[in-house]
Amino acid sequence: MYRLYALVPVCILIAILITIKYLLVKNKSQSCNKTHFIVQPNFYLYGGAFSSLAVLCVAIYILLIPEEMIVNYSIEGRIIVSSILLVLSALFSLFVFFQLNWRIEIGEDEFEYRNLFRRKKVYKYSEVEVKELSRCTRFYRNGKHIVGISFLQDNCDALEKAIYKYRKEEKKKQE
Repeated sequence: MYRLYALVPVCILIAILITIKYLLVKNKSQSCNKTHFIVQPNFYLYGGAFSSLAVLCVAIYILLIPEEMIVNYSIEGRIIVSSILLVLSALFSLFVFFQLNWRIEIGEDEFEYRNLFRRKKVYKYSEVEVKELSRCTRFYRNGKHIVGISFLQDNCDALEKAIYKYRKEEKKKQE
């Protein structure tokens, strides 16, 4: 009987891993030309997925474990602990969705920013201010922060280079 309780979290874990792998392959096929995209590091995907699945499995195991195996815990206490762990698992899964959804697509004279909720906004290079900080580059429009790009991200300087290239070409056209 105890083996059945251990089998349920394993089946859930396998199903979630297959789903994440499908989303990862789908995401990579959408961004085929890496030089025109900036995405979050893969650590967000793998770290978030692993942490979320580990906490989820522990929460399910705490709920399903027979009372004979636990010395002084009532079912109410197990439900409270599992609920806290499920909330923690949901927070870890946000890293996965953040990595899969967040993206910047670089164009000739503008860039498209897609946030966690897949809302897209297009910004012209002529409207954007660039500020380099010690760990990231931040982009502003009319003094309002648009996005920050960490130096840990692949292709982190592509947007900055595109903006400077655009401004250089605009100066040549004006002369």
